[in-house]
Amino acid sequence: MAGQLGWLAMPAGPASLTVLIDGTEDLLAAWWRELDRAALEKLIGVWRAVLDHPEFAGADPEFRAACRDRAALALCWHASEIGDLEEIEVARRHLELALGETGRLGADLRYHLGLLFYNRAVVRGSEQDAQAAVTRLRGVLVDLPFDEDRLRPRCMDVLSRSLVWLHGHGSENVDLDEAVDLARDALVDLASASPYRDAVRVMLASALRARYRTSGRPADMAEAIGLLEATSAPRVFLGARSYGHSLHGMLLRERYARTGDETDLHRSLESHERAVAEAPEGCRSWLLALNNQANAFQAVYSLRGDVAYLRRALTVLRIVVEATDPADRSYAARLNNLGNSLSSAYEETKDRAYLDQSIDLYAKALEITSPTDAELSSRHLDLARSLTARHAARGRRKDYKDAVRHLRIACLTGLDRSPERTLDASSVWGAWASSRRAWKEAVEAYSFGVQVIEALSARQRNRPGGETWPRTAQAVPARAAYALVQAGRVEDAVLVQERARAALLDEEVPHRAGTPVLDLDAIYRAAGDRVLVYLGATEAGGFALIVDPAARKVRPVELPAVTGDAVRVRADLLANAYRAKDGDAATWLGAVDAVARWAHDAVLDRVVRRLPRDTGHCVLIPSGRLALLPLHAARGPGGRLVLDEVVLGYAPAARALRPDAAGTRVFAGALVVDDPQPVSAPPLPWSSTERVAAARMAERTTLLTGSDAMRTRVLGELASHGLVHLSCRGLGRGDAPLDSALLMAYDEPLTLRDLVELDVPARPRLIVLPACESFPGGDGAPEEVVGLPAGLLQAGCQGVLASQWAVSSLTSALVVAAFYKRCATGSHPAAALCGVQREFRGLTNADLAAALKPDRAHVTFGLSPADARPLWRAVRRRDPQAMPFAHATEWAAFAYTGG
Repeated sequence: MAGQLGWLAMPAGPASLTVLIDGTEDLLAAWWRELDRAALEKLIGVWRAVLDHPEFAGADPEFRAACRDRAALALCWHASEIGDLEEIEVARRHLELALGETGRLGADLRYHLGLLFYNRAVVRGSEQDAQAAVTRLRGVLVDLPFDEDRLRPRCMDVLSRSLVWLHGHGSENVDLDEAVDLARDALVDLASASPYRDAVRVMLASALRARYRTSGRPADMAEAIGLLEATSAPRVFLGARSYGHSLHGMLLRERYARTGDETDLHRSLESHERAVAEAPEGCRSWLLALNNQANAFQAVYSLRGDVAYLRRALTVLRIVVEATDPADRSYAARLNNLGNSLSSAYEETKDRAYLDQSIDLYAKALEITSPTDAELSSRHLDLARSLTARHAARGRRKDYKDAVRHLRIACLTGLDRSPERTLDASSVWGAWASSRRAWKEAVEAYSFGVQVIEALSARQRNRPGGETWPRTAQAVPARAAYALVQAGRVEDAVLVQERARAALLDEEVPHRAGTPVLDLDAIYRAAGDRVLVYLGATEAGGFALIVDPAARKVRPVELPAVTGDAVRVRADLLANAYRAKDGDAATWLGAVDAVARWAHDAVLDRVVRRLPRDTGHCVLIPSGRLALLPLHAARGPGGRLVLDEVVLGYAPAARALRPDAAGTRVFAGALVVDDPQPVSAPPLPWSSTERVAAARMAERTTLLTGSDAMRTRVLGELASHGLVHLSCRGLGRGDAPLDSALLMAYDEPLTLRDLVELDVPARPRLIVLPACESFPGGDGAPEEVVGLPAGLLQAGCQGVLASQWAVSSLTSALVVAAFYKRCATGSHPAAALCGVQREFRGLTNADLAAALKPDRAHVTFGLSPADARPLWRAVRRRDPQAMPFAHATEWAAFAYTGG
């Protein structure tokens, strides 16, 4: 076992002492492999007998140093297990004496002193001790040869642990990247057969988890889980084995919190059960494993409402709290965990005794929580939740004041150390204040959430790999704006919507087009001669913020029917009906009709009534799942359409707009990708019409069709063309925007990530995607959806015409050709599309055939006789009285986004 720990061989000593030492190997193995505390205490007794033996003083100095070293380590392990600082001090004296007696063991002794200071930091909760450990361990690493592979990896492992501990206990300027790199290097440097590799593997996973909890990078979580699942053989060291299972369970539970995948929660329970089973009852590892298992039980209860899991959590946590020494650093956390379960028991039973007990435990936990503890914000929030519940039950003014005080502290203390906790506290406080219509208080609460979003956005721009934020963040801008509207601060509401939504967009798709809009003047300038309408939905109702650049005013409009639930129902209705439309076309038609009527009655009718007189062009900036709905299809009584009164376009934020936006009669260059082949998707039989129409918009055209339309070729051509027309299948991924893709030849996906990473100085001014499904929603869609058009604008494009859902190739060809014809006369793309939609809705097939006659097709479609003839023949074969564009499922598929 000594060799497995990386220790040097024991030097020769007196025979009488060697006899005593012979049994230490088995005792050492019993401790490391089984966490047998009795064996460890016997080991300490052996080394005490050796050091007190009359012949010890006359033994070889190297032998004495080795004995002191091993005695010190045994004392250090025991002190860490029972929290005895006196034993650590005795161990330190042994190591310092040993350093004066040896040269051969010098590096090992200095490493063990660093390890001792790390353990003392854990027992005492001392940042000073942890810093001392870091200093000593760095010194050892500097002196060791770079290729030394016995002591060096162990030293890097403990240095990594020390840095992670410092970070978790509030120390500033700790580089978690260094902690991860140290643990990773230690793993690489250790011999492949070394059982210590598994202990280091667990610690690397711990460092990755710490970095994940700070940055939110999903790659860190995935790597940590992978490391813990990589070893199928049992780990030699029981402590690492038990902690590895607990850590695996915690990571799975955290991933569940992000994804909602119940499989992770069940696997988390299994890992926690293994952790408890591995650890000997009563030891420190057992209590830690029990505590984590109880947290998992609580999580399952929260998910399913199964009271049996709540009872199990309460039972286990009571055992843990009773068995934990109040002087133990973990005591506060365990009190808090029991408080959580008692609070849940109150919600389940309404027995106020549970609530009072939870408040007492939370308060006691806070009293002994260090001001630098990473969980400080969370504990203030937990106490505040119970205080709000007691205020609701008893109406005591003191509970209200205390709850507000703790919520404010929770927000403040989490800003730098625990941003997710600040988001949670902000949301809880804001919702509570809103329910009481205390709008000034709600504004203060949500302002903390907005600060976190902006801070995380700035952090992401400086970090490779990006971050993933909790879904809590996605609802904050709309809630904050709603509270500001209610408080009469409508201009601030616009700024919150613009800035916070821009930050959320940046989190999903890095922005390449310039700096975010930061003030109201900049928003007015970006609007140009267009009226902007920010739209949001909350639990309490929705709002519109009409930004009038001419009058330099903001007009609020309350939308009481636009609740979060109402929007979610409509988005799910559309998504479910669309998935089933091939077998149930009537339901798809009915769903679009229903959403169009709701969009009119609940949203746009109220907005249009408040628009400035003579508004010609309105840009909708919907947030959340409102972005999934075809608001431009809003239809009122008698079939009246909002689109008939005003041009409607979309933008993800005002910064996506150009103040001098206007139509472009001719582009210098056009890239036209026409029906890439071979692909697994159905062909686009009328894409050749689109190709011709697009080519007429440019002085020069690069055409890539069939097998020439390869991903690399298209990427290489993008930057040199102002117009990019892509007649190919495409799919937006609201759940993973960077994976939204267009299908190139040989089924190669051209993803949004490819475009974002494209290192070119210029981006297309207009992209046309007539055959895409760019706004998929439904199950799994996040609250804040980034569709393919919005993603392309984030990537630097200026405007995107895209189909939200698939339509026939003939429909697409007719709309696109007419769109380009109107653009060629100088119309803004949004106005050009709106004009086509207005005109086509009332046309019969006979009307279309007349417009497509070869000698007249240039008027509406800009097509030559030869290009128009196939379309004309196809339309003539249809029922002449049928109106192919009468229903919104055909014309409303197309929308324009951007400037």
